[in-house]
Amino acid sequence: MSQPSVIGEVVTERQRQDARWGGAYWDDSHSTNDWLAIMVRHLGLAGNDGDTMIPSGADMVRYRRQMIRVAALAVAAVESIDRLRGKPTDAL
Repeated sequence: MSQPSVIGEVVTERQRQDARWGGAYWDDSHSTNDWLAIMVRHLGLAGNDGDTMIPSGADMVRYRRQMIRVAALAVAAVESIDRLRGKPTDAL
């Protein structure tokens, strides 16, 4: 899968998250530690899904879905930072 295609999936996931949770108002109510906790939770779920040491084997479809969610959550956190600061921070 190409990078633009994966990024498109992240954008679609962000739209799903906004529709489910209420968008900027909800996102901006989270602290930096909240964002980290949410992402760690989804990383943990991904780790369980991708663990090939589990006798039943790995579920790469679920692992991949969790990783897309983590990427979308990271985007949400950055969007929130930018809104709360009133402007984008220094870009890389």
